[in-house]
Amino acid sequence: MSYNSPNSGADIDAAVTKIAGVQTGAEVNRTPAVLKQDYESNADTNAFTDAEKSAIAATVAGQQLAGLETNYADLVANRPVADNTNVNILVSESQGSIMGGDLQPPGIYRSNGVSWVFLGYKNGERMHGFIDVGNTLAAQAFTAGVPIYLENNGASPNSRSDKLPDGVTPAIWNTVTNAFDFSELADGDLARLRLSGSVTTTAVNQEVDIIVEFAIGGNTFELLWGAEIIKSAGTYPLANPYKGFYIGGDNVRLFPTKIKLLSDGAGSLVFDGFFLDLTRLEP
Repeated sequence: MSYNSPNSGADIDAAVTKIAGVQTGAEVNRTPAVLKQDYESNADTNAFTDAEKSAIAATVAGQQLAGLETNYADLVANRPVADNTNVNILVSESQGSIMGGDLQPPGIYRSNGVSWVFLGYKNGERMHGFIDVGNTLAAQAFTAGVPIYLENNGASPNSRSDKLPDGVTPAIWNTVTNAFDFSELADGDLARLRLSGSVTTTAVNQEVDIIVEFAIGGNTFELLWGAEIIKSAGTYPLANPYKGFYIGGDNVRLFPTKIKLLSDGAGSLVFDGFFLDLTRLEP
């Protein structure tokens, strides 16, 4: 049979050969779903889903690396220490400060002559912080032998409560009752307290004591915070030692704590406020 065609006989032969090479059952324009299924049917090929990718990204971002605590323990037990060099390996309990600074990434740090190999954060909580409560109330008068509780309205513009540990609020100081409320802390948590102000005495060799009274209404006990004998009548800075204590169970947690002044003479107190440093031991 003869026909006319724009193609040469060679072109027709090539097309026939190409068609003959197509496998039986071959499909045209296969869908992405079919291609994915066929690919994953091969050995050693597994789906890597968007959810799995997000989970890995979150793990790295949060520094929640598997085996971190185990690796930390191994490093502490086997860390190399050069001669005359102190090297500490640290996994921080929080994303708060390390060695007094702000949030740091893993790395090598040096503070006060000590080198730190910092591996990362154990969890996402700030475990260490402080509150600074400044007072604007007028001076408080006192008489000989009669204690007064220190009052602090927290109204000073210099007050700060933005650096408290996670889970602790400004309610730790009650400006109505002028008492500490430690109910947001846990057994064993640590605190350090510093006071500021001035006292005016009226007699020679007048003794002025600052006392912290814990668990009022519970099993009450007192700690002498500062004591001084002032030789001459006048106005002097309040004794303000920076002392610490710990939360010793529910007796301290659930009952209020107050600060009081006791003197063997009359006088007045200007209480500027206090700084309370807090460290939580457990998230």
